[in-house]
Amino acid sequence: MDQIVNKEQCTGCKMCADVCPAEAVSYQTDKEGFWYPVIDKSKCINCSACKKICPQSKNYISDKWYPEVYSAYSKNDEIRMKSTSGGIFYILARQIIMRGGYVVGCRYGKDYKSAGHMIAHEINDLDMLIGSKYFQSDTHHIYEKTKKLLERQKEVLFCGTPCQTAALYQFLGREYPKLITFDFICLGINSPKVFKAFVSEQEKRQKARVRLVQLKNKKQGWHSLASYMEFENGNTFLKNKDEDWWIKGFIKENLYMRPSCYQCQYRKLPRVSDISVGDFWGIRNVSKSNLFKGVSAVMINSEKGKRLFDSAKPDLIYKERSMEELRQGNPALEKNPVMSEYREKFFELLNTIPFSRAVKKCSPSGAKHIVKECFPAEGILRIYKEKPFEYLKKRELLDKIDIKKFLYYNYCLPNIKREQGCYLLIYKNSVINLDETSKIYIYNRDIEIGKHKLKKSRAETYLKMEKNAQWISKRGGELAYNATLNICENAKFESGYFTVNSGSAIICAKRIVLGNDVMIGRNVIILDSDHHQILDENNRVANAAQDTIIEDHVWLASNTMVLKGVRIEKGSIVGAGTIVTKDIGHNSMTVGNYSQRTLRQSVKWSRKNVK
Repeated sequence: MDQIVNKEQCTGCKMCADVCPAEAVSYQTDKEGFWYPVIDKSKCINCSACKKICPQSKNYISDKWYPEVYSAYSKNDEIRMKSTSGGIFYILARQIIMRGGYVVGCRYGKDYKSAGHMIAHEINDLDMLIGSKYFQSDTHHIYEKTKKLLERQKEVLFCGTPCQTAALYQFLGREYPKLITFDFICLGINSPKVFKAFVSEQEKRQKARVRLVQLKNKKQGWHSLASYMEFENGNTFLKNKDEDWWIKGFIKENLYMRPSCYQCQYRKLPRVSDISVGDFWGIRNVSKSNLFKGVSAVMINSEKGKRLFDSAKPDLIYKERSMEELRQGNPALEKNPVMSEYREKFFELLNTIPFSRAVKKCSPSGAKHIVKECFPAEGILRIYKEKPFEYLKKRELLDKIDIKKFLYYNYCLPNIKREQGCYLLIYKNSVINLDETSKIYIYNRDIEIGKHKLKKSRAETYLKMEKNAQWISKRGGELAYNATLNICENAKFESGYFTVNSGSAIICAKRIVLGNDVMIGRNVIILDSDHHQILDENNRVANAAQDTIIEDHVWLASNTMVLKGVRIEKGSIVGAGTIVTKDIGHNSMTVGNYSQRTLRQSVKWSRKNVK
């Protein structure tokens, strides 16, 4: 026999070698790093056993029921935080082991550049199995080993991708009462070669070998999808989904998934396994704390799955949900990814340049690509009229700002209203978080976020606007690197031209007004609220937010703090380290910690540097 299944259909499950009675099947890795079966014709006895039970050679039909859906997470925060969503796998697997059973799942190799399936019989072994791996696990002989346990009447929880579970069922050929299968909502499996290149590049940069890798690390929260590494020299690597080229190439660009993932036959209902889990993306009516820690989606697909889930309920916080809720945030449940047109180019580049550079070159950020993907018609028209790239080139900003974000925020988002020729310029290392109901109005001049970033600095500039927040920018402004502007729910920030130096923060909970030509030094804090309630003897709020007004041509020197409800009149200077608790008259120089005093009146100042 020449071929078991077409190459583009093969999932790489490695079940065909386990079933071959003549040991004629081995595996070879292709140029993309995926393994495929190879038949030794000198050993093959033409029994066709491998082809007959290959789940990919026919449409695999599941015998499971239409699922019951739950949101759930572990009551134990330690378990939950070291897991990638709500910690459900650990809780269920622990139930099996406590009953004397075995758990089959994926673990990293010793070098953290590979992964393979193993069998756990101790609770301590579960730490190796938790967490997303995001690339293909080697399952060589795992089906054979699982069958031997089942033949000995041992309870087994088998965890894998849906295609690996289907392979196990085909290999076993009959029902085993003590087998429980567990899969997950799978976007796709990536090339082991690519993952190795990703880790090896970081080892080279850190000049040390890696000693720990965690994908979907929660140091920055569940939604960050952060990649985290620790190295033998003590250095660490932490990048979220907006910074990490591994996640960008996988989730945003679909560059290095296995070819069979683009035509997966298991991305449907009913599911293959007894229990299916995933991240409950888009879940509503949960606290910010739970959104930070992670919430699992759980699908109960059989009576065996239901019994296991019921046994774990005392260790879980759970709630029944609808399939429609789950579908909204998890299109990968039923929809296949689309192969990138740059996929072939990526694998060619990977042989000659580092991983991150290969992804960058295959992640188009030009206007043509973005327009095709997400632009409304009016956005395309505005680009044609305004010619923004000529403007950016003239200002020498093409290599300083994030072009993709520039196009997205200026031409795609309806909540940014700007006068023609005025832009929101987002420099690299800036983090923008705008609620869909927030509004920015830009007139007369650009707003620049993250300006003056130092070379090799990782300091970030933050702009956060919460529900119904407004920023009315009448003359533009500049937030330097490592500055923060946070406009809270229902708050309004009004500004003329202003500059904010690094380390400073403006936090607007009600209303803050900056006049024209306001200069804000380093490490300055401007507030209009105490942000936490102080209650009187009648349990009423005694510290309501109050408008903070800073008029035209005011200079706030370094380490100044402006508290709620004050007005600083035009032309004034507030000296370094001053805490402003009461109004300041015009053209005056004021200093002091808690007893501010006016040193001079009728002062004038200029932005020109002192020579």
